[in-house]
Amino acid sequence: MAVQCGMSSMSYRRYESGEREPSLSKLCVLADYFGITLDQLAGREPLPFGEG
Repeated sequence: MAVQCGMSSMSYRRYESGEREPSLSKLCVLADYFGITLDQLAGREPLPFGEG
C-alpha cells in the first residue's frame, strides 16, 4: 500500500499508528487510491460502500 501511494512503509506505519499526521497531498493520494473523497477519508461523510 505504501509503495503504491508513493511513500515509505515507515511513514505509512506512522500514519496508521497516529504517531504522525499525513500532509494534505498525502491525504489526497490516499483518497484517490481508495476512490473516495477527502471528507469520506476523514469520516465526515459516509463511505460509498456502506462502511462509514
